[in-house]
Amino acid sequence: MLQMPAEDKSRAPQRILTAMDRGEDVWDEFLELAGRFILHVLINDYAFFDDYSDHDRQEILHDIYLKVKRNAFRFSGGVNMQAYRGYLRKTIRSVMADRLRNLLRLKRNATIDTLDDHSESLPDRTQSDPLKRLEAHWRERATHSAVHGAILQVSQGAQNSRQVRRVLQGRLLKGNSYKDIAATCGLSVDSARHIVHYYKGRVLDEIRKRLTCVMPEGEVHGQR
Repeated sequence: MLQMPAEDKSRAPQRILTAMDRGEDVWDEFLELAGRFILHVLINDYAFFDDYSDHDRQEILHDIYLKVKRNAFRFSGGVNMQAYRGYLRKTIRSVMADRLRNLLRLKRNATIDTLDDHSESLPDRTQSDPLKRLEAHWRERATHSAVHGAILQVSQGAQNSRQVRRVLQGRLLKGNSYKDIAATCGLSVDSARHIVHYYKGRVLDEIRKRLTCVMPEGEVHGQR
C-alpha cells in the first residue's frame, strides 16, 4: 500500500482522482486516504450499518469506490481535502440510498412470490416438454460459454491479467468462496473480493453483448 508523506496529503485526492480518470485501479491508495473517513460517516450517520455482515460492509465500500471512480473526471480542475470529503459524503448517501431501494424491492418481490401458495406444485414445463428442455439446455450452455469468453475479454486489459482471470473464473464460473479463491491465488480475501467487484460490471456488459442472440431460431426450433 502506498504510504504518502505528510506534505503530500493535500495533493493526494487530486492524484488519486487523476489516476482513476486514467482507468487505473487505486483501491489501496483510496482506502489509505479516505477509508477511515468513510467508515466514520457510515457508523455515525447510518445506525443500521452495524447490522450489516462483514461481506455487506465490504460491498458498500467497493460501491463507494466505484461511484467515485465513475465521476473522477468531474474533478479535472483540482480538488482539496475539504471539498473531497464533502463529495464523499454525497457519494455515501447515494450508495446507501441505492442499497435501501434494492433491499425494499427484493422484500417486495419476495412478498409477492409468497402470495402464490401453489407455485411449488405447478408442473415444470422443462421436464414435460422436450422442446423446452432443449431450449433450457441450450441457454445454460450458451450462458456458460458467454461468461467464459467475457472473463477472458475483460481480463486481457488488466495489469495482472492472469491473476484477474483466475479470480473471476473462480467466483463467476465455479462459484468458489472468496476465502478459497484467495488461498488459491495467493491473495488476501479483501483483494480477491475487490477484483470481482471491480471487474464484474464489465464482465456483465460483455456477457450481454454475447447473449444478444442467445436463442437462434434455427438451432432450437430445427430440432422439432
